[in-house]
Amino acid sequence: MKMEGTGTSHSRTDIDVHGLPVIIDEPEECGGTNKGPSPTETLMTALIGCTNVIAHKHGNEISDMHVAIDETYDRQGVMLEKKSKFLFRR
Repeated sequence: MKMEGTGTSHSRTDIDVHGLPVIIDEPEECGGTNKGPSPTETLMTALIGCTNVIAHKHGNEISDMHVAIDETYDRQGVMLEKKSKFLFRR
């Protein structure tokens, strides 16, 4: 899988995904133009889509599925104002 994106401003990235245009942008209150979901919203959107596909691929007969995410966004970590809570070990 290969993708490329172009940062058209400090908040917007235009990405070509197998011929489909994808815009990732920040909302206006964060200095963006709100032309697409934010990077974090894009991540959550992918998680919902993957959950649906994986659930259906394993032979499950699902007649109706609803996936919801209720996340709390900690801007301190994003702004590198505190150390990460994750510990990586070898």
